[in-house]
Amino acid sequence: MIKKLLLFAMCCTLALPGRATHLMGGEMTVEHLSGNDFIIHLTAYRDTIGVPFALTATFDVYDIGNNLVLTSTVPQDPNSGNLMPAAPYGVEVYFFTDTVTVPALGSYRVEWLNCCRNGAITNLNTPLAENMFLYTTFTHTSNPDNSTPVFLAPPVTFVPINLPWQYNSLPLDPDGDSLAWTLDTPYTSSGVYAAGWVTPSAAANGAFTLDPITGQIDWTPNMYGNYVASIRVEEYRGGTKIGEIRRDYQMIVIDDTTKKTAPRITNFGGMFPLDANGHYYKDLVENTPITITMLAEDQEGNQVEFLSYGEPYLHPTNPATFSTIPFNGTDMLGMFMWTPDNTQTRSNPYIVVFRTRDQLFSFDETVLFYVHTALGIQDNDQIAGAPVYPNPAVNLVFVPLKLERAADVAVSLYDTRGSVVARHTWSGLPAGEHLKQLELDVPPGMYFISLDTGTGNPVTKKLMVK
Repeated sequence: MIKKLLLFAMCCTLALPGRATHLMGGEMTVEHLSGNDFIIHLTAYRDTIGVPFALTATFDVYDIGNNLVLTSTVPQDPNSGNLMPAAPYGVEVYFFTDTVTVPALGSYRVEWLNCCRNGAITNLNTPLAENMFLYTTFTHTSNPDNSTPVFLAPPVTFVPINLPWQYNSLPLDPDGDSLAWTLDTPYTSSGVYAAGWVTPSAAANGAFTLDPITGQIDWTPNMYGNYVASIRVEEYRGGTKIGEIRRDYQMIVIDDTTKKTAPRITNFGGMFPLDANGHYYKDLVENTPITITMLAEDQEGNQVEFLSYGEPYLHPTNPATFSTIPFNGTDMLGMFMWTPDNTQTRSNPYIVVFRTRDQLFSFDETVLFYVHTALGIQDNDQIAGAPVYPNPAVNLVFVPLKLERAADVAVSLYDTRGSVVARHTWSGLPAGEHLKQLELDVPPGMYFISLDTGTGNPVTKKLMVK
């Protein structure tokens, strides 16, 4: 079934005279090297049913007066042409890199154009007649140096029909400049939009939208097909725009009788609260370690991959880490660990994306991490924590804990009649967040886990055992 739907979605690669379809998306960024030297990075994606990708890429650089400053043609990077990971259909990734020298300080625009877009695209009038056109603008400043923003999370290809889907390309500026992102119409040439573009078709309560705070795209597609979209990211310094990048990408909406959903983080809502705007967040304290463990499960029993992207992993001092451990055969435990230091405290949040995927679909969850100098501690919050998981459980359950002070934690397991069926003590736990395991040797049914530090205010969590 998957093979038939992929052929239906991708085989509309018809040719016009002298043209063939193959371009599925791309992005272009500029990195300051030194002096007047900059590195142009182009990443492009090709449908393997189409013609081979061009062996070279030509970059045209214009100044603020729209004067052509230079033209440069470069070959493919040696690592080009590899298949995009975790995709059952062939999508190849190509890289082109060039070092250019601009004549002076000021603003510049880099352009790249190639023919043609994929003929299967649903939300363009005549996709085979449209070029893939990318550009980026940047400002050469003497102090401090300036590079364009980049995208930390790679694009994805396949989207399930009639189901909510989330994706975040996660733009980041390496110089700490402010960013604003919006959805835009893809271009076919300089200053010319691709004809007839419309927002991808969606269910009434699942419109194709881009969150202006987190950068996350939410969508519930209601029609099969190939859809193209463009994310525009503008860079500001001191309230003045100094750059812009964009990502064009193609999404293929499909369905399959044996695979209908992406893997999901089953305990995500219990680990992160929602702010007033409906965004998941977490408050952290400088020099205080935190470990957050999440469980990624696939309800169809497919093998799960668990990935994460974000600025905390790139920080030069005390970077965050994300590691995974297989669980129950196909599922995956993911552990986010970070001890932010005093150089990482700020009012703006760090945006982190947690991505779960299998061989077909993916799903992104976005979290805002705030790093503070201090947090107030309430007297009645000696022990807290997210819900236990998995729930229902079989013979093992994970119990997240957050201790405001060091303590021994007495654990009691009660049945529905109030009888204690198991007891345990976790001794000498320091202040901070913990993840403890509790082995179960009880018949199926409903139980209650009581956690007590001796303050007379125990915490109780409901658990189903199957």
